[in-house]
Amino acid sequence: MTLPSTTCRLRATDVDHIVPKVHGGTDDTSNLQSLCAAHHRLKTATVDRRWGPPEGRGVTVILVTHLMEEAERLADRVAVIRDGRLIALDTPSGIVSLVEPVQRLHFRPSAAVDDRLLTQLPEVRSVERAGPVVTVSGTGAFVQAVAAALARQQIIAHDLRIDRPDLDDAFLALTRRS
Repeated sequence: MTLPSTTCRLRATDVDHIVPKVHGGTDDTSNLQSLCAAHHRLKTATVDRRWGPPEGRGVTVILVTHLMEEAERLADRVAVIRDGRLIALDTPSGIVSLVEPVQRLHFRPSAAVDDRLLTQLPEVRSVERAGPVVTVSGTGAFVQAVAAALARQQIIAHDLRIDRPDLDDAFLALTRRS
């Protein structure tokens, strides 16, 4: 696979196999290349389709990455390590379930909303504002509770978006310093 050239500094590149080891590639320099993170992700996504996963071939692949999106897409199991110690080992969804499932609801209200209307709901953790957008964080059935509270006030939530925790959120929560 030929990738476009990059102006990325060498220290900001990843060393990668041209032919993956699980498909017979070697570790010698003729099979290694330096890629910037964007091209590494592009190559990994393309190679996944071209070579296919090594499942069922008795092969274990250890992928070391800080890119949780890549780990979530490629890994059957994820290990989270902090200060050289294993702090979690599970499937990507299992790792996500280890942290408190705080969700975020973003919307633009059709009329003014008093924060107290939302903060008094037991499921709501916080209410933040960025211009006309209100962001409510909470757990459990907080989305339904917020929707019901807004409906009682005849307020419509425009441009509604719900963010659920993902592997990035779980990684940050698990590795955060206390």
